[in-house]
Amino acid sequence: MNENMYNLNIERAVLSAIIFDPQIFEEIASQLQPHDFYLPFHQHLFTAMEELLREDKPIDEEFLKSKLNSTKNYDEVALLDVMASNPISNTDAYLDEIKSRSSKRALATLATTIKKVTIEDDLPVDEVMNLVEKKLYEITQNSTSEDFRESKEITLAMLEEMNRLKALGNSKLLGVDTGFRNLNDRTSGFGKGDLVIIAARPAMGKCLGKGTKVLMYSGELKNVEDIEVGEQLMGDDSTPRNVLSITHGREEMYWIRQNKGIDYRVNKSHILSLKRSRNGGKHKHGDILNIEVSDYIEKSNKFKSNYKGYKAKLDFTKLNLNNATKYNFDLEDEFSSIKVEYDKIDDYYGFEIDGNKLFLLEDMTVTHNTSLVLNITYKAIERGEGIAFFSLEMPAEQLMLRLLSTETSIPLQKLRVGDLDDEEWSRLSRATDGMARRKLFVDDGGYATIHHVRSKLRKLKAQHPEISMAIIDYLQLMSGDNKEGRQQVISEISRGLKQLARELQIPIVALSQLNRGVESRDNKRPMLSDLRESGCLSGDSIIVDAESGKRYRIDELANNKSLLPIKTKSMSSDLKVQNFEITNAFFSGEKTVYKLTTKSGKTIKATANHKFYRVDGWVRLDNLKIGDKVATPDNINIETNKDALCDNELILLAHLLGDGSILERQPYHYTSEDMQNIKIVKKTANELFGIEGRIVAQENWWHIYLTSPYHLTLMIKKFQRVFLSVAIEQLDSFLNIFGQLMVQLPYKNRKIEEIK
Repeated sequence: MNENMYNLNIERAVLSAIIFDPQIFEEIASQLQPHDFYLPFHQHLFTAMEELLREDKPIDEEFLKSKLNSTKNYDEVALLDVMASNPISNTDAYLDEIKSRSSKRALATLATTIKKVTIEDDLPVDEVMNLVEKKLYEITQNSTSEDFRESKEITLAMLEEMNRLKALGNSKLLGVDTGFRNLNDRTSGFGKGDLVIIAARPAMGKCLGKGTKVLMYSGELKNVEDIEVGEQLMGDDSTPRNVLSITHGREEMYWIRQNKGIDYRVNKSHILSLKRSRNGGKHKHGDILNIEVSDYIEKSNKFKSNYKGYKAKLDFTKLNLNNATKYNFDLEDEFSSIKVEYDKIDDYYGFEIDGNKLFLLEDMTVTHNTSLVLNITYKAIERGEGIAFFSLEMPAEQLMLRLLSTETSIPLQKLRVGDLDDEEWSRLSRATDGMARRKLFVDDGGYATIHHVRSKLRKLKAQHPEISMAIIDYLQLMSGDNKEGRQQVISEISRGLKQLARELQIPIVALSQLNRGVESRDNKRPMLSDLRESGCLSGDSIIVDAESGKRYRIDELANNKSLLPIKTKSMSSDLKVQNFEITNAFFSGEKTVYKLTTKSGKTIKATANHKFYRVDGWVRLDNLKIGDKVATPDNINIETNKDALCDNELILLAHLLGDGSILERQPYHYTSEDMQNIKIVKKTANELFGIEGRIVAQENWWHIYLTSPYHLTLMIKKFQRVFLSVAIEQLDSFLNIFGQLMVQLPYKNRKIEEIK
């Protein structure tokens, strides 16, 4: 081997220094391993020193000879060479040299391994990359892992850890702080090396009883069960809260009775927003506390007297004053003592909203809606810890906006549009400066396999040792290599994440969906079997924009994120067809898909675990039988955008109707004496359809010939349908271009002037 790969004199000097001063061995042993030495005898000698230390025996010439003889590794000449070497007092530089050359040898060995597995063994690329990354990480970290650990070593390590915890004051927090006291009490923190799955029912934390009136941003009151996605609720700061999703179900319900306000019903996991009514210790008057109803019930009377419900005064100057509820102008005292009473098992309704999650009931009572993982992330980086966040659904910019909204208490909607006053800009400036210094690392590529996560996280952890936790949002969006079934893929991913967490000694928190099976159980308690694997559709499946009627393939949306978000028709939890927003489309790997055909001829291609609604609830595709009845809409009414025709379309249509020639068996063309008109037609045709018009001069006029991008008869019906969707107010501009020509529309024989 090349002499650059080892230095026997340095190895001898270090070993000689240990024999001369055995007290330094423990420090050296914490930095070197036997395999770091090149000469086999030096490896055996270092191992013998480790064994003598564990046996509490002297590390000297006689004991070393005895130990080496017992393992048949004694070499008198080699030991004399070590003993004859001059011992050194400062070993740091020598240790660095030994480790450096050990790493070079490891890299050379790895290079040989790579050649073997890629050329001779012909392993798949993913397996090769995983092997290379793992070995490189071990070389970088100078891994000390062994096949087995003896019970003595494990016991001593455990006692040492217990002594460390005792020195911390017997704290219940053993792992990484979640930022939530109750969660810490139940979990002792997220343990290093743990894989933590966070999954909750959609209803958790934000649901009200049927008939509870919520204040809308318009100033109107609306029953909670009638609220729809896309509507705006009134926030506690007079700004809107956008409804992102809705849910409903049945659960234990409780009355929240106020001495100065309305009584309202909530589910057990609803989060109350309370305000401190007096100073005391580190708690100040006006401090806000968000707490689950179930936790509030267990609190002492003293606690309940200190924390009360509160109301918010609003600014209706920009709204319809006629709709403003009367309570806003009659708030003498913002605090309201509350009492919680059990009611019965009943229906609940809830929603997810943006901003600071605070919204108002009809009497201005403030209530809450929250996002757990973002709060865990925020609290962790606020403490100065490093967080790796794999956001497979939400762009990094949206994630940061939500964190800044939490930091500044500025509603998310205001941040999105930049509608801030001077004081809010000042708050935002301070928050962004602070956020820029925090250790948050976001990967929002939108596609991840266990290999990608493993590679990126190893590299990030090596560069930033302060990384204390990794978060994956969410588990079902990850892809795997196992093509035998999606269940095996999820097993492969979860097993890989668990191994990675142990390797890096950090908790990995993975968000997951729950299937609808949990709602069918009386106690509604989620189990591991409830972790939902998202069903998938084939890439050629069509999604229809509910607002424009435009049709998109799913793979088109996945390839071009700029097309999103769009709204599409879907079935709500109360079995109504409504508009729901699609915020992301993604590839989830190569899977087996099946074609389902209904008696009416409708077809869809989906994976086996994709669910369809049957009379008795949601059922996986592979559990459906021939003859089963699944829910399909009778008719989907797509209300197309009234501005269906853009300016270019109106201009081109007007010119063609005025001086165009669109006849069967003849090329489409436009004729004009004005070259400016010819240029306009050429430009609009090119921008709309990519047509390169051909201009031909003839006497004192010009023709421009337009090659149709479609079959001559294919688009006639579509053209009529689009033309009829033109808003009435657009016809003025159309007629100005068209001039005085009267045109008969193909709809109930109405003329343009009659429609006007």
